[in-house]
Amino acid sequence: MLARLLPRFSPFDNLDWPTLLSLSRHCRLITVPKGRNLASKGRGRYYLLQGSVGLAGSQKISLVSQGRLGQGPLRGLISHGTKQARYPLDTGAHSRLATRKVCQLLWVDTEPVAFLLDNARQNTEYSLRGVESSWMHRFLGGHLFNSVSAIGLQKLIRVMSARKVCKDEQIIRKGDKGNTFYVLSSGYAEIVQEQPLASLGPGDFFGEDALISGMHRNVDVTMTADGELRCMSAEAFHGLLANKIIKTKALSSRTTRLDVSLAGNCVGDDVRKEIIHIPVSLLRDSLNQLSFESNYVITGDTMPECRLATFVLLHHGFKASCCLPAERHQAGTVRPFAHVLNA
Repeated sequence: MLARLLPRFSPFDNLDWPTLLSLSRHCRLITVPKGRNLASKGRGRYYLLQGSVGLAGSQKISLVSQGRLGQGPLRGLISHGTKQARYPLDTGAHSRLATRKVCQLLWVDTEPVAFLLDNARQNTEYSLRGVESSWMHRFLGGHLFNSVSAIGLQKLIRVMSARKVCKDEQIIRKGDKGNTFYVLSSGYAEIVQEQPLASLGPGDFFGEDALISGMHRNVDVTMTADGELRCMSAEAFHGLLANKIIKTKALSSRTTRLDVSLAGNCVGDDVRKEIIHIPVSLLRDSLNQLSFESNYVITGDTMPECRLATFVLLHHGFKASCCLPAERHQAGTVRPFAHVLNA
């Protein structure tokens, strides 16, 4: 688990577990063969987990240490497990690190990680509030925010208004029009649709389905304990979150088409492209049929339906985009939908 690797490195060595879990969602492991140059990966930083790296030529290695550049060993080599390897490798604008052995690197996306770190350090009550203080880390640490900048994350938090709620208070009523997005900052709630569907805790959010689809609320949400909500208007939700993360993409040989229409669209006679069909209403219960390796392009009866399905997949860590409007009814071969109802 990436959260268990982070304390090996600075500045993550004195953080508590909820913060490490949030930060780990913005990291990934990379294996690099011997002799490869490590080009700078945009806003990210590399940490050395296994192997050794050095600079080509006679340049000296620079390390990022507490926000300042520190001098590395003159022989131009850093090995895993050494003091120098505790700090991120600074590739610089004009120099490139090269692997001296097969290396395993930890890549950290610096913008969201910097934001989460700053929030944890400025919150003087953090260590006393325990699990309840982690709602923001759990919320912002989710897969949804991988493409949101640090400034975007700050704006998102600032526009939320706090609302105290009591046990048994109904927050969402099935059939009502949706105009608010909610994040649970403390307390617990339950989602019900004929029967209980899920329990929610600090950092969980709800209310997005009606805002994205334009339909009425499709579930009831009731508090099961006293708590507090963070509320965001529909306008802010679309402007600061949904429209930032839901992208469109053309169908291609490198994408997998996922049709979320009710009946399954298969028109014309072009049967060269396979289509996975899962109605959007059953998508959350059918995620085990999908692969994290695939790059899904969502088609359906309406664009709001496609946007909702894309949002759901992004929330659960899948790679997904909406199809281009002109491609929503493109032909293909539909793979039969296999959904097993719980007894």
